[in-house]
Amino acid sequence: MADSGGHWLNLAEVQKLSQSELMAGVVDIAPKRNPLWATLPMRQVKGTSTKWNRSNARRAVQRTEVGGQLTWVDNVSYTPIEVTLAQFYDQTPLNKFVRDVYDNVNNYEAQQLLELRTGVVEGLNDALVYDDIDYDTTHMRGMHHWAVDNTATDGDIDEGEGALSLLNVRTVLDYMLHGTDYMAMSFALARYIDQYYQEGGGQFGDTNVARATMGRIVWAPNDQGIPIPFWAGHPIIRTDYLVSEQANTGAGSDARAKNTSGDAQYSIMFVKAGSGSMQMVEPGAVILFGGESRGEGEIFTTTYFPNLEDFDAAGLRLTAYGTLAVGAPRAMCRIYDIELGLPTN
Repeated sequence: MADSGGHWLNLAEVQKLSQSELMAGVVDIAPKRNPLWATLPMRQVKGTSTKWNRSNARRAVQRTEVGGQLTWVDNVSYTPIEVTLAQFYDQTPLNKFVRDVYDNVNNYEAQQLLELRTGVVEGLNDALVYDDIDYDTTHMRGMHHWAVDNTATDGDIDEGEGALSLLNVRTVLDYMLHGTDYMAMSFALARYIDQYYQEGGGQFGDTNVARATMGRIVWAPNDQGIPIPFWAGHPIIRTDYLVSEQANTGAGSDARAKNTSGDAQYSIMFVKAGSGSMQMVEPGAVILFGGESRGEGEIFTTTYFPNLEDFDAAGLRLTAYGTLAVGAPRAMCRIYDIELGLPTN
């Protein structure tokens, strides 16, 4: 043990007369990046559910000879769609002894509320991707759920547990008649696209510069000034909320599952955002939120309980009600069961 420099036997003896200084605050060591909840417009709704209609048929022009008889044709019909708000919450006791005695450096009530909010926000973003009310009645309709509307079309492509085919990306983009505002994928999958264009993968025997020039991808600053890749003008959003997934799930017989065994697979979500107006006349995706006694634009409600029965504690509860509404099937598409690897043409 090092000498104290005088008087005390060593530094260990000095430390007996002191204590560590606690700095205010808590460092979050595992934040989740790029929540998709923030990429879509939001609409506050009344009631527990919202309905709109999708058209099933188009009117077709009729032909006849000049002066011929004109006929009346009836063919327009609609498919009603209804979505129900899902409830999300977390609650925690506020131990009065801890709060009263130790409220010196850190405000325990404020810290608990912050951690409740973080948990609910992360839960909402996870639900936005993976919830599927067809298999769990407590769920909302997530992105994978809506993408299944395009089963057996160019809007719902199974990559067959192989590397991403760039032709499939082109195919989905062409299928989305209303346009595409962004493609969302995991950081792990996006890295291989970066490597393909920046470091090269020997796919065609050309140089990195030639590949980038001949392709449809460029790097440009996003809203925060950080360069991100754009494929044919469509930004690629990397998010921690798209994770490794279980192969051959979420194709209409079960919900898309996160990976628990076997080779990890990945998905790309292709999204057309809506406008957030009070009419469902646009095809894009909109987040709906509501709940009783909500103020204008208030997503979360915080309830304070002064006293909890049988506990010397108060209580905090945070609640939110939300779901995802997609006006038209072609506004939410995907490629799934993608194995990590350099893309192919």
